[in-house]
Amino acid sequence: AGVAGIAMAAGAAAFGGMAAISLDLGMQVGQAQEFRFATLNAFENILKSKEAAAAAFKLAQKTALDTGADYRESIGSMNSLMAQGFDVSFADTLVKRMADLKTLNPAAKLEGITRAISQIKSTGKLQGDEMMQLAEAGLNVGDVYKQIAKDMGIVDGKKNKKGVAMTATEQVQALQSDGKIDSATAIAAIMKTIENQAGGKAPGQLAMEKADKSLTGALMRAEAMKQMMLESVAIDWSPITG
Repeated sequence: AGVAGIAMAAGAAAFGGMAAISLDLGMQVGQAQEFRFATLNAFENILKSKEAAAAAFKLAQKTALDTGADYRESIGSMNSLMAQGFDVSFADTLVKRMADLKTLNPAAKLEGITRAISQIKSTGKLQGDEMMQLAEAGLNVGDVYKQIAKDMGIVDGKKNKKGVAMTATEQVQALQSDGKIDSATAIAAIMKTIENQAGGKAPGQLAMEKADKSLTGALMRAEAMKQMMLESVAIDWSPITG
C-alpha cells in the first residue's frame, strides 16, 4: 500500500507539473498572439490595408531580429511613430537609428526618444520640452543644436539685440524659443546626429554588428525568435480548459 501510495503521489505530482507547464506555455502563446493581433490591428487602422499592415509588421519583426533589440519595444516604437504620421520606411529607419544609439549608450531610452520625436512631429516645431526629453533619453542634444545650425547655415558671431555676439548654438536656441525651428529640420538633425555618432554607418548596422558578436545580442535574437514562433503557433487548448 505504501509503494502504491508513493507511486500515486508521484504520478499526481508529475501530472500537476505537466499541467503547470501546459498552462505556462498556453499563457505565453496567448500573450504573444494577442501582441501580434493588437499590433496588426493598429497597423491596419493606420495604413487602411491588411496587406500593408502585414508587410509593415514583417518589416518590424525583421528589424527587431536583425538589430538584436527588445522585440516588443522595437515593434512598439514603430507603431508609435506610424501613429504620429511617419511613413513605414521612415519609421523603420528611425527604429534602426535608435537601436544604433542604444548600442552606443546602453542607458538610452528608446521610448523617450520616440515620444519626443512624435511630439515634434505633432506640434510641427521644435520646443524646449522635447529637447529635455531627448537629453533624458540619452541623446547628445548639444550635437543636435550644432547639426541644426549647420543645416540652416548658421555660424558663430551674429549679435543679439543687446549687441552681444552669439554662438551658432545660442542662435538656434533663440530660434527655438521663438518657435522658428520646424519639425522637418529638427527631426532630420536628430537623425543625422545619431548617424554621426554611429560613425556614418547605415541605419541599424552598428546594432547588427554588435548583435553578431555579443552574447547579449544572441540572447535578444533568441528571444525575438521565440516570440515570433509563439505568435505563429496554432493550438486548440479547449480540451485542457474544459
